[in-house]
Amino acid sequence: MEYCFFVAKRSVTAGDGYEEDESEDEYDQEGSLIGDSILVQIAAFLGLVFLGLVAASSHNAASPSEIKTFAIVTDFVHLVSSMVWLGGVIYLAIAVPVFITELSGSSASDLLDSAVPKFTILGILSAGILVTTGIFASYMQVTIPAAVATPYGWFLVGKLALIVSLFGFAGYNGFKLAKSFGVGGERRLGRSLVIEAAIAVLVFAVVGWLASLKPARQYAGRTGIGSVEKVAYQDQAEGTEFDIKINPAEVGANDVIVRLTKPNGEVIDNAVNVRVRLKFVDDDLGEPLVSLEDTGAGIWRLNDARLNIAGEYQAEVVVQRPDAFDSRTAFRFDAQSTATAAAAIKPDNGRANLLFGLQLLIIGGLVVVLGVRGKVAPKIFRTTDAQKAFMAPGVVVAALGLLFVLNVQVLRVGLPETIRNPFPPTAESVALGEPVYATTCVACHGVNGLGDGPSGAGLPKPPAALIVHVPLHSDTIMYEFIRDGIGAAGMPGQDGVLSEDEMWNLVNYLRAEFDNR
Repeated sequence: MEYCFFVAKRSVTAGDGYEEDESEDEYDQEGSLIGDSILVQIAAFLGLVFLGLVAASSHNAASPSEIKTFAIVTDFVHLVSSMVWLGGVIYLAIAVPVFITELSGSSASDLLDSAVPKFTILGILSAGILVTTGIFASYMQVTIPAAVATPYGWFLVGKLALIVSLFGFAGYNGFKLAKSFGVGGERRLGRSLVIEAAIAVLVFAVVGWLASLKPARQYAGRTGIGSVEKVAYQDQAEGTEFDIKINPAEVGANDVIVRLTKPNGEVIDNAVNVRVRLKFVDDDLGEPLVSLEDTGAGIWRLNDARLNIAGEYQAEVVVQRPDAFDSRTAFRFDAQSTATAAAAIKPDNGRANLLFGLQLLIIGGLVVVLGVRGKVAPKIFRTTDAQKAFMAPGVVVAALGLLFVLNVQVLRVGLPETIRNPFPPTAESVALGEPVYATTCVACHGVNGLGDGPSGAGLPKPPAALIVHVPLHSDTIMYEFIRDGIGAAGMPGQDGVLSEDEMWNLVNYLRAEFDNR
């Protein structure tokens, strides 16, 4: 803003009858973004240090360790952009009436005509960065849509509403009133800036209140927002209608209730056995199928089934009937723990990395776009050197963002490899895996999985009996056996032969066919 004072001084001097020795182009090449005063530059440096300390102790600093650095950097950039834009608006709201009062009409018009477009470009850049980094920060602190219904979430909605109104005033001031200088637009701009500054002060007040509130995801996790008291699931397979409930779907003892009917609504009362397997998805602990108790009227029940770890579980139900093929279904649900409820909702590491890369890409792209000559840019960048100086950082930031996005989507460098079965073992998935087994595995492992296939005779080791080995291994290990093969046993890998989906469906078929513990 020192720029405005310098222009004002020059305008007064010119108005007093002195000649201007420098052309406008030469003047515009002088000075730095924050001015040449050493005191101003020291103040700006100390301000950045202060904002860095604020970011290092903010809500984002309490993010999971894998993405903590990204969160702090984003918060710092968010704070800097808000100070540049909103702080600049407050300064202009105070300074513009002074300029109008102290300067002659033409001098004030010249001053504002020169200063406002420059601040408009800076404001557009700051506002764009503010929105982009705000999206990342909102994901870190809210994470799930249901968490918006918390005190933090509602204050965040209020902040967004104020920001939207600020955009409206900023656009009106920068692109409407800025074109009417000399015909009364200066005073209208001053009044409009006061309103914009008042809204900016309200934004700061809301942000200060947000800093005192528990992050939405933690509040939601502790109070159970976004969770359900019980899990309910319906499905149909092999002429069997499943109606399954798991209550309370929390760590500890749970009741599993399965109701069986035919497609016409008639109760299935001749099932000879109904079994369920509750498996923690991220770590297959070898859970067996457990039989439920027949309580009559097609209802089977298992009381006090234990869920020992908070997280995502898979429920697999198998029904045996004398007059029909075995029917099965499977689904997944989240089990929470009251002891760790506040940390139950966490930002996903991969999604956070992706959002961080996207925000760098957007910010860098915005900087580059504003650096290109256009309708407004020629008034801001009058030399090629200045234009290049503005664009070069944008290109670097955009390139870093693109690298982050490619790393998350393709390279995965520095990101943990998570191999987990994406498909519950439903009847559909098992049916898809059956022909894959017939064309890929039967020749060695045999139709019944006994390791007696005709092609197994010439192998270094006899093929494994699947009825023995499948119950001993997790889905992930079986997938790796299929993908990579077992060289010492002469088993070839199927990577590049079968798709990932085909291999996972094959795993589900192996589990359904040969794991009957």
